[in-house]
Amino acid sequence: MTGEFGVIMGTCSVLVIDDDPTVRLLTRAILEQSGYSITECPDGTAALTLLQQIRPDVLLLDVMLPGKDGFAVCQEIRAHPQGENVPIIMMTGLDDLDSIHKAYRLGATDFITKPINWQLLAYRVQYIIRSSKAFEALRTSEARLNQAQQLASMGSWEWNPQLDRVEMSDSCKSVLMISSETEVWDVHSFITSGHSREHRLLRKGFDALILGEPLSIDCQMATEEGDKRFIHLEAAARCDLDNRHIFVTGTVQDISERKRGEEKISYLAFHDSLTDLPNRILFKEHLGRALTMARIHQRLLAILFIDLDRFKGINDSLGHDIGDLLLQQVAHRLKRRIRPYDVLSRIAEGQKAPLIARLGGDEFTIMLEGIESPDNAAQVARRVIETLEAPFDLNGSEAYISCSIGISIYPHDGADIDSLVKNADVAMYSAKELGRSTFQFYTQEMNSASLHRLTLETQLRKAFEKNEFSVVYQPQVDCITNQIVGLEALVRWYNPELGWISPADFIPAAEDIGLIVSLDRWVIATVCRQLETWQNEQVPTVRVAFNLSANHFLKSNLDETVRIIRQRNEASHSPLELEITESVLMGHTDEVIGALKLLESTGIRISIDDFGTGFSSLSYLTTFPFHTLKIDKSFITKVTESAESASIVKAIIALAHSLHKDVVAEGVETIEQLAFLKNFGCAVIQGYLFSHPLPAHEIYQLLMEGRIQAKFTEPAIHDYGYAP
Repeated sequence: MTGEFGVIMGTCSVLVIDDDPTVRLLTRAILEQSGYSITECPDGTAALTLLQQIRPDVLLLDVMLPGKDGFAVCQEIRAHPQGENVPIIMMTGLDDLDSIHKAYRLGATDFITKPINWQLLAYRVQYIIRSSKAFEALRTSEARLNQAQQLASMGSWEWNPQLDRVEMSDSCKSVLMISSETEVWDVHSFITSGHSREHRLLRKGFDALILGEPLSIDCQMATEEGDKRFIHLEAAARCDLDNRHIFVTGTVQDISERKRGEEKISYLAFHDSLTDLPNRILFKEHLGRALTMARIHQRLLAILFIDLDRFKGINDSLGHDIGDLLLQQVAHRLKRRIRPYDVLSRIAEGQKAPLIARLGGDEFTIMLEGIESPDNAAQVARRVIETLEAPFDLNGSEAYISCSIGISIYPHDGADIDSLVKNADVAMYSAKELGRSTFQFYTQEMNSASLHRLTLETQLRKAFEKNEFSVVYQPQVDCITNQIVGLEALVRWYNPELGWISPADFIPAAEDIGLIVSLDRWVIATVCRQLETWQNEQVPTVRVAFNLSANHFLKSNLDETVRIIRQRNEASHSPLELEITESVLMGHTDEVIGALKLLESTGIRISIDDFGTGFSSLSYLTTFPFHTLKIDKSFITKVTESAESASIVKAIIALAHSLHKDVVAEGVETIEQLAFLKNFGCAVIQGYLFSHPLPAHEIYQLLMEGRIQAKFTEPAIHDYGYAP
């Protein structure tokens, strides 16, 4: 059996303290027969010393002892940590009530009067020990419950509505942050412990308890400003055995941490984790409420849709971590600089602070409520552009960006959330087409253009399956002999619904929707198959040039792509030439040099297309491996009319000669242009004067003939299709 002072295996121990040896002898005899282990002690002083050595399950203590009497010994035992809970049975011959009261007051558990009824002694001791074990188990259970409540920041309480008394456990007082010395509360004290805004809710809850309804509410505590604490109250009413009196039992739990967690989760759900701005969900929620107020008060509302220009280039060149840093700095500038008193000449009635949000990627929005006119929105847009023009410090790297902004106005450009946001987005794309770093108000015409673009992209995704692409070839001609010395392969797209679509339209669309690399590979494969066919038909071999997008050139292992396709089509000996624009060369110098050298190792020649339009230093010409300079059509068109264009063309031709490079003039359409180019040493020309782009079977005839004559009238056909 287990006692407060230790474990006696299978036997309970009894300490008998009595100065009468006969009593001690009889007590031992009776109790040992019942299985108890007995220790004897003749006086109180020795008993206190012995108590530190043994740990009895019960004490039999005589009142009349030599030296210290039993009352004093009982009091000292109770004061000792090891004797606080041990059962003490006082043995006394006194029959006065004062002695009995004194014994209980000093901590006695029970008493036995002398002369002792020896037949009942063992039962009396057994009962006391059993009761002690029950109380010990109860104390252990209460201690565990109290510990569990403390761990859960929970406490229990009881309310007697008839007496209006609320009794609380220590853990309950701890949760409510009241003094542990407070023994009794009333309901009013309970209610006023909550925040003032919670008083009505608490009063209603306690009133409902009396009517038999359970209580389960969360409420904020009355604490100092800035210190938010929340509790959860749970309670139910019960009646006594006569069903006349109602008693309420309940629990209280500190849920402050849970509330803070919920608030954090809620905040993260409605805010962008990178910039700490409202996200798309919260923006639309605020916009919905703002539209309701705008309808009621008949006010204007503006949406500014902001997209960072060329942000993808920063992500690609400096990495996503730097891109994230840039977005954070953009958000910081917008929050710091875009305020009502910064952007409006005067704050109109109903004007609120602009709501700035990040919708995702590099897209931001600003909502302006209560504006007086669209001019206010334009003023904000100018401030945004100005704010983002200053350089950004990205961990030591200085970067410049700009932004394009689209603006929609309620109610002119839409009466609901989706329409306003969509139309502002459409206007933003229009701003980008105008050259970026500007803003545009939405117009209905923009929506038509946006719908056309959407239709174009939809059809473009299906074009491969429907085999709608084709390749045409435009001859490159020797100025002196009129021999065809090369071809430029150009992709064309005919859609049954849209007709012929200009490459100026579908090439950017293919880049935007991620199809440009697939299109480039299709062009290379088609050209290689055609070269193989012409080789088998013994068509005279000429150089074939093709254009590839910057995306493919810089990111898709172009040299491997070309090598694999050429080997697969057994066209590895056909002369191919890659045309790359000057802007791509200057935008990614290190990557381009490596890629060009790898391409050159496959036997592909390199041509710089649109030369002279890049407005960049010519020093790169000594660094990049290339074979041909192509003079841009914009210079050729005005070469006989503009002295400036003529000077540029002559300079490019002379530069190519000095570098021992070939030079090709594209866009030649008149005999006068041809004569000028011949006169200044341009050996090869390309343009409508000799031929527009033709399908393979027509080019076949020209290649077999070998020569081509200039036409003295321009063909009546656009530059991106051919007559079926």
